[in-house]
This record gives sequence, C-alpha cells and structure tokens, in this order.
Amino acid sequence: MRLVPLLLIVLLMGCTSKEVLKTRDGQELTYKYFEGGWSGVILIHQLGGQKEDWEPLEKSLEREGISYLAIDLRGHGDSSDDWMSFKDEDFADMIYDVEAAEKFMRQQGVNVHTIIGASVGANVVYKYALWKDVESIILLSPGFVYKGIDISHDAGNYTGNNHIIVGTADTYSKTTADVFVRDEGATLVTIPGLRHGVELLPAANTKIIEFLTT
Repeated sequence: MRLVPLLLIVLLMGCTSKEVLKTRDGQELTYKYFEGGWSGVILIHQLGGQKEDWEPLEKSLEREGISYLAIDLRGHGDSSDDWMSFKDEDFADMIYDVEAAEKFMRQQGVNVHTIIGASVGANVVYKYALWKDVESIILLSPGFVYKGIDISHDAGNYTGNNHIIVGTADTYSKTTADVFVRDEGATLVTIPGLRHGVELLPAANTKIIEFLTT
C-alpha cells in the first residue's frame, strides 16, 4: 500500500502541463521568457532551430535589463506540429507565431520595440514587420526566399529601423542584405567567415546591444 502515494506522484509529474502561447490559428508554442525592464525583444530562430539557440545572446540582454521572449516556432522544439511536413503556406503562417509572442509581451507590460530573427526567422520577422508596422528589426542572415517566404519584392517597403547582420562568406544573405541596404537604407554589419543565422552569435552581440540601446 505504501507504493500507492509514490505511484500517484510519478503519474502526476508525468501529467504536468507546459506553458504555451496559442496562436490565432490554433498552434501551441512553447517559450522562454526573461523579465527585465519595460522594454523588450522577441527572438525568432531559424529552420530546424529552437528557443535555446538564443542562449549565446541571453546574458548580454540580461546585463542590459532587456526583457526577452524566445519561442519555438510552430513545428519546432516542443511546439505543436512538425515542420518537416510543412508546405509554403504553413511557413507563411509563422507570422501568427510572432503575433502571439508580441501579444504575450504586452500582457506582461513590456513594450516590444525590436524583433530579431535568424535565417528563415529573419524573413518571417520582415513580413511581420510590414504587417504590424514594427518599430525596429534585426535580421541575421535574411535571404530573398526561404521556404516560400519571399521578401525579394519587399525591399524598400519597410519604414522602420532595419539592421542586418551577415557573414562575409554567406553569399546569398550578403547579396540580399546589399539590396535592402540600397533600397531602404538598412544598417549592415558583417561578421567574418561563413556564419549563418544564430551562428553569428556571440560575435554579433555587441552590435545587437548597440542597436537596442541607442
């Protein structure tokens, strides 16, 4: 009989629910949230990534007292669905993931001035910024087209502060960045080598914090 309470504890632990954000189209997204000051950022990872990919940047944000929310995009990490079976329209719907993240931050009393995205996440962030008129974005290794998310015809349409960071040997992202710098005056930072997306961290941390605090 003494085993019964222990068994109940084990079962209850196994049934513990995780905290999730819910999107307008029913996706459940897991997240990591740091409560700093009233100003915050949202972090959007790249294809096949997860919220933990931003750990190289987290300490820098925390030292500045910047609140941040890193999410697992739909089909990634512990969020619902599986990106391996996605069609282009499923990737396009990731803008709803960013929308849910911004809604969560508002509920915490945090003003999101900047959203940061990596690779396909950078394209998602750019599309979202056009849709919701975001004040500032930081794009790590954007590309003209990733998984059907086409920003090649959008250059010049964003009127906020666009900061782009790419690796010098990442030809596709560098070419993309050059067009956006030309057409909408984006700020460009290059990091030596063939680094892509979150691989630009922590080398890009200083510039990211500079963008966020000036």
